[in-house]
Amino acid sequence: MASSMDFLVLFLFYLAFLLIGVVMICIFTKNQRLKSLVLEGAQVCSGVIPQCLQRAGRRLLHQLFYTRNPAFIVLHLLLQGLVYAEYTLEIFGYCQELEFSLPYLLLPYLLLGINLLFFTLTCSANPGTINKTNESLLLQVYEFDDVMFPENSRCSTCDLWKPARSKHCSKCGCWGSADPPAHTRQHTPASTQEDAAEEAHTKLRVYSPRFPTAEPSRTKACSFTWRLVEQWTEGDGGVCDRCVHRFDHHCVWVNNCIGAWNTRFFLIYLLTLTASAATIAILSAAFLVRLVAASDLYQETYIDDLGHFQSVDTVFLIQYLFLAFPRIIFLLGFVMVLSLLLAGYLCFLLYLAATNQTTNEWYRGDWAWCQHCPLVAGSTSTEPHIYQNIHSHGFWSNLHEIFLPAIPCYEKKKK
Repeated sequence: MASSMDFLVLFLFYLAFLLIGVVMICIFTKNQRLKSLVLEGAQVCSGVIPQCLQRAGRRLLHQLFYTRNPAFIVLHLLLQGLVYAEYTLEIFGYCQELEFSLPYLLLPYLLLGINLLFFTLTCSANPGTINKTNESLLLQVYEFDDVMFPENSRCSTCDLWKPARSKHCSKCGCWGSADPPAHTRQHTPASTQEDAAEEAHTKLRVYSPRFPTAEPSRTKACSFTWRLVEQWTEGDGGVCDRCVHRFDHHCVWVNNCIGAWNTRFFLIYLLTLTASAATIAILSAAFLVRLVAASDLYQETYIDDLGHFQSVDTVFLIQYLFLAFPRIIFLLGFVMVLSLLLAGYLCFLLYLAATNQTTNEWYRGDWAWCQHCPLVAGSTSTEPHIYQNIHSHGFWSNLHEIFLPAIPCYEKKKK
C-alpha cells in the first residue's frame, strides 16, 4: 500500500508539474528578460552538446515543425484512439452494469463522429491561400491600418500584394516585405539570411512596445537554436510556404494553416474535442463515485501499518481505486488535464472571434490589459505606436464574418 501511495503522489506531482509548466511557458513568452535567459541557456547548451547530436536534433525539429508532415496527425489520432479504446473496453461495460443511462454513454461516440468530420475539414480545407487570381479581390476585404498592416506591402516570396490581416506561412519562417527577394535569397549565405531576418524583425518592432530595443548577442554556433526559440516565442510559425488571408496561426495537429476560410471548421473541431474529453472525464468520475457508493466502502475499516483499525477515508479510497482500476485512473487524470487545457484555449479563441482578432494580431498587438503586470509586461519603446483593432463591428457581425466568410465569386463558380 505504501508503494502505491508513493506512486500516487508522484502522479499528482506530475499533473501539477504539467499545469505549472504550461503557465510558465506563457509567462516566458511574454517576458523579454526571461526569454533572454532561455536564449542564453540555449547558447550554453549548444557549446556542450556534441555537433552530431545538434545536427540530428535540428533535422528532427525541422522535419516536425518546419515542414508539412502527418506526424502530429498520426499522434492525434493515436491518442484519441487509445482514449476511446479504454472507454469502450472498460468504462462503457462497467457503467452499463451500474445501470447508467445509455444515451449518456453514447454521447462520447456522437461527439467523436462530429469531431472527426470537422477535423477532416480543417485538415483539407483551403485556409484562404492568396494567389494571382484572387489577389485583387482579397485586397478589398479588410481595411489597412498602416500600423500592423501597411498598405502597398508586397510579399517578396510570393511576389503578391499583401491584403490586410494576411501573412506568409513559409518553410523558412514567416517572411515579410522587408526580406530580400526570393531569387536573391536562394543564393545568399545563411549568415546573410539571418541578418535579413533580424532586420525584418527590427522593422517590425516599430508598432509594438512589447519588443525590446536591444537583443542579447549571439554567435553562429547557436544561430539555429536562437532562430528556433525566437520564432516559437514570437508566434512566427508555419510551414505551408504561401500567403494566407486573415492568417490566424499554423496548427501542427491538423497540418494546415488556420485562416479566413477554415477558422469556422477549426472552432467546431476544437469545441467537440473539448466536449468529448470533458464527457469522458465526467463519465469516468461518475463511475468511480457510483462504484464507491454502491459498495459501501465508506463504512468499511482497514488495518494500518501499526496494526490499528482505521475507518476508510478519502486517501485510502484513492489508493484502493488506483490499485483496482489503474488504467481508468490514468485515463481520468489525462482527460481532466486535457479538458482544462482545451477549454482554456477554446475560451481564448472564442474571445478572439467575438472581438474579431486573430492569434497573430493578438500576439503582435499591444496588450493594454497586461502592461501593468511585472511578469508579463515587456519593456516599452520610446515612441510606442499602439495597435488598435479596427476590424471589430459588433459581436454578431464578428461571428458572421468567421462562420460565413467572404469568398471570391470565382470560387463559388467552381463549386
